[in-house]
Amino acid sequence: MATDDLIEQKIDAALLGRQTWRPVVRRISAALDDIGAGFVELAQQAGNAGVLPDGAGELRQMLDDVRQRVAVIDRRVHRDSLNLGVVGLTKAGKSTLLRAITGLREDVIPSSDYSSTTAAVSRIFNRPGAAETRVTFHTWHSFRSNYLAPLHVKAGEGAAPGTLEEFIGRKYKPGAGLGSEDVPHERFRRKIRIAQESVASWRGELGSQSQQIPITHLRPYVSYPRKDDPQHHRPYHAVREVHIWKEFPALGSTRIGLVDLPGTNEAGLDVDRHFAEGLRNDVDLLLLVKKPDSNSAQMTEADWEPLNQARAACAGVRLEDFVFGVLNNHYPPGDENRRYFDNAVAALGREFAAFGDGIRHTAVSANDKNDVRRQLMAPVLEHLADRISHMDHDALGHVRTEVLAFQDQLTAFTREVLERATTVLHGLPDEKRLLLELADAKCNQIGEHLQELAESLAGAADQGVPDPRMADAVTRAAGEVRRWVREKGLGSGTREQWLKQPARGVHFKQKPLEATEYEYSRMRSKVTEAFGGIDASLHAATEQLRADIAAVFQAELGLVSTTGPSATADWQKLAASRQAHRLAHAFGELGQLRKEYGSVLLRVGRPIIQRINFTRRTPPPAQGGKPAAGSATWQDPFADGAVFVAAEAVRVAADTVVSHVTRGVPKTADELYSDLTQAVEQAVDEIEKALLAEAASVSIVLAAAATQFWDEATLKRYVTRDYENLCGPDAQRIWPAEFGAGSAALSAALSKVTELAQAVLASTADLAAGW
Repeated sequence: MATDDLIEQKIDAALLGRQTWRPVVRRISAALDDIGAGFVELAQQAGNAGVLPDGAGELRQMLDDVRQRVAVIDRRVHRDSLNLGVVGLTKAGKSTLLRAITGLREDVIPSSDYSSTTAAVSRIFNRPGAAETRVTFHTWHSFRSNYLAPLHVKAGEGAAPGTLEEFIGRKYKPGAGLGSEDVPHERFRRKIRIAQESVASWRGELGSQSQQIPITHLRPYVSYPRKDDPQHHRPYHAVREVHIWKEFPALGSTRIGLVDLPGTNEAGLDVDRHFAEGLRNDVDLLLLVKKPDSNSAQMTEADWEPLNQARAACAGVRLEDFVFGVLNNHYPPGDENRRYFDNAVAALGREFAAFGDGIRHTAVSANDKNDVRRQLMAPVLEHLADRISHMDHDALGHVRTEVLAFQDQLTAFTREVLERATTVLHGLPDEKRLLLELADAKCNQIGEHLQELAESLAGAADQGVPDPRMADAVTRAAGEVRRWVREKGLGSGTREQWLKQPARGVHFKQKPLEATEYEYSRMRSKVTEAFGGIDASLHAATEQLRADIAAVFQAELGLVSTTGPSATADWQKLAASRQAHRLAHAFGELGQLRKEYGSVLLRVGRPIIQRINFTRRTPPPAQGGKPAAGSATWQDPFADGAVFVAAEAVRVAADTVVSHVTRGVPKTADELYSDLTQAVEQAVDEIEKALLAEAASVSIVLAAAATQFWDEATLKRYVTRDYENLCGPDAQRIWPAEFGAGSAALSAALSKVTELAQAVLASTADLAAGW
């Protein structure tokens, strides 16, 4: 046997290797989701058009099966432990075996001499450190589906109650005085009555969040009450599953989990389904526990049932890798009945070997912890360490085979749909021509609306009318600054209040240069803040153009659900998906308009705002003389070249007011106030003039953009084909009079079927590419 450290290293490496398959499984799962949605619509539309081949129902079932298989393999590659499922008939010693492996006490894993003690699934994981338990509870829906509904069927009680209140109030037959016809149902009906009578102890847990429960208090949540416990205290009814983390004796940090699968004698609880789901979803290896004696030396029908289910659920993993037989020896050494056990072991060994390719098995005394570790856990862990990577590969290969088989059938089916639809369409040449003619007319109608929009904008631009949104924003900003200067005393109320502020007066007297710099900086900040909304007005102008164009298409075609400027992105996406590439490009260019224009305030307003300043330098000399103190100087912010061609006129205009906007250092605070007000007033006049001129330029740009879109979307060569492709799948909705009945409606329906079939084929191709 390999060393414990080597086994642990191999298991860790195998679990790490599983992670590499996660992206693959994720891609396959996403492709199947796309196929599922597309296939349903394809089958419906093809059926309506009369081109649906036989086998759609079987293919849909195959799709559901494959998606379930992929979901199982997804859970497998995301498990961070190797899970051993444990199953056995009542009194086989399963609970004793679990206690020997985990070191848990009977309070947590109880045994019963009479029946299985729990129907909840328990998962116990080896983890060094303090023990932790977490209980997950049913909702009413899951409790009804997993517990009540199967019992009602077995008890002959019909459908289970729809609500908890209905269940509490329902009358069930008592156990006494039953007729012979009721006797077979009584054991199931008794479970229903017990759940009803104890409802006060568990109804409050339904729908609760999972809870951490001290391990010493866990017993009522995982088992039936003992004889001396209150019989109406049964919170286990609300328990869906239990997770326990603790350190297993002598296993170190080996990442192993145990899954206590539902008892095979748990009456009426549809355990076959739950057992099979547990095998598929949670288990890497199944431990089948049997206690052979003089009466059960051979495999019974009940013993074979979990083996048969394991064969069905192993999902490509070889049965000899997946199942491990555990023969529980309950005879002490020297017991004369030990020979019955030895004979049974030999007989069962032959039967195990004959089942499938041969099942591994071992004889062990479940009561002897050392025997369990030596005779069971050691060979099981060594087997997993050596084989789990191969088992994972087999499971993935099995799913891949099923996925590719489904892909082949779906591809053949979809191609047959496409072939049938194409054949019928080719028999309807007049309808094809009609669609082309109507698409051409629709292109012309849209072109007329776009021409009206473009000409309206061009007329305003030709007359020099500024864009109204931007012009309004400029006027409001300029008015705000003027009121701030004239009526609010530069923000202080009046000129006198501005001058009386102690800090300002003292500051100017002590540090006139610094005070002057501060006040001019404050003026520039105020003007910048006031005109800060200009760019938003430009954004509103471009958004309005996009909204107007989208409204034209929506009014004529009605193919997207969104409105406003954002609708142009949806029109671009729809056009691209339907091979209307010229239209898609036109909508895409329209979406870039605001980005390409840039910031108006930064280009036009900011250079003028910077001129609200004073200079420390001497002014240029007068004719024939020396410079005079206190005159203004000007530094051209455009010295490195124009930022934007349209701003050149603004730069020239700004240069003409240099001597009025910038000044020298004043001698008094009163003189500073006058300089500030004059500088701000003159700067605002120039900014307003420049930005209104820019607003007129915006009108020109919007008119040009509208004209360009009109050309791209309706006048370019072959653009009619774009409208044919765009409208074809929805022709019946766009032109109900022409395509509302007869062969015209069939043509539109078949075009839709063709589009859907091509989309399904594209998604189907992703399945093979995903591997």
